[in-house]
Amino acid sequence: MPNILARFWAKVLITGPDDCWEWQGWHTKDGYGGFRLGHRQTTAHRALYETTKGIIPAGYTIDHLCRNRGCVNPNHLEAVPHYENLRRGIRPPLKTSCRQGHLYDQTNTRVTVKGNRICRTCNSYSYRKSQGRLVDFTGEGSGTWFGMQQMAKTHCPQGHPYDEQNTLRPSNGRNARYCRACLNKSNLCRYYERRRRGTPSRI
Repeated sequence: MPNILARFWAKVLITGPDDCWEWQGWHTKDGYGGFRLGHRQTTAHRALYETTKGIIPAGYTIDHLCRNRGCVNPNHLEAVPHYENLRRGIRPPLKTSCRQGHLYDQTNTRVTVKGNRICRTCNSYSYRKSQGRLVDFTGEGSGTWFGMQQMAKTHCPQGHPYDEQNTLRPSNGRNARYCRACLNKSNLCRYYERRRRGTPSRI
């Protein structure tokens, strides 16, 4: 162990007690210092934690409080759950809720491997909508679902009214509607574009 520590500290630029202690050895592609601990290749900050503070608990990871991945100052390292480490690493500062108003708490939040947060409530709604199982639902603190808000509009984005003659509903039973005027205009534009190119077309 003394030989390992001596080899480790020989690769560290030690400055003030509150400053970052930069690793002078090689770095991984993610910017972490690399170090060989016995027969195992690991990162410098994990090797330091294991040799000075003990085994890292299962499901925990080492968080750089200074946000500097090349730092090995023991005062800047803390063992935290993987979820907490990802949550702290998200920049800019965390929002407390998604765009629909659902809280980003531990129950309602799924964190991807890239550190992005996904609202479980909205993700569940999107899945049900894709499967044709959309139902009326009011989320706590969010008002009505955005799908229901869309159905409550009286005009399309181009200003055409959603009346009986101008509204087209899908035949698969999904809770959606389309503006006939916009569809006809889109089809007409495609017709003239194909005609300009000399491609046979039907509308």
